[in-house]
Amino acid sequence: MSNMSAAHQFCQPEQNAQELGTPASNVPDFHADSGTNGTKSSEYLLALAERELERRKVRISYLTKEFLSDAAWAMLLDLFVKEERGREPSEAELCEASLIAPKIALRWLDAMEQAGLLSRSAAPTHPSVDYVYLTKTGRNAVTAILSS
Repeated sequence: MSNMSAAHQFCQPEQNAQELGTPASNVPDFHADSGTNGTKSSEYLLALAERELERRKVRISYLTKEFLSDAAWAMLLDLFVKEERGREPSEAELCEASLIAPKIALRWLDAMEQAGLLSRSAAPTHPSVDYVYLTKTGRNAVTAILSS
């Protein structure tokens, strides 16, 4: 991103969407839907915020506080989706899904493996590539959170 402040970057959803590879047309314009003085938009955003807070509470009931980070949750979700679609994701794919530096993402994978949420094994044809799998505990946690 450019040298803008973090707050200014946050206020540029179209630019952020392009940098993340998301079409700008998918970026909601909450002001366009607002009623008088933006009340409808504010109520909608309030409901979304409350829902996110409730989902966070549900996540903490299945995962420790350590794994409430967006990066860890993104990796667990990406792993769940890929497994449901019959894919065997590699460490590299999950690191990319986390949208953080690979070294930090690998530390998250190590921590989640130690917590029993996932396991890793070398690819039979490429021993330098590790595939990552949700354990029963990890799958149960993700399923319970998504079902809430």
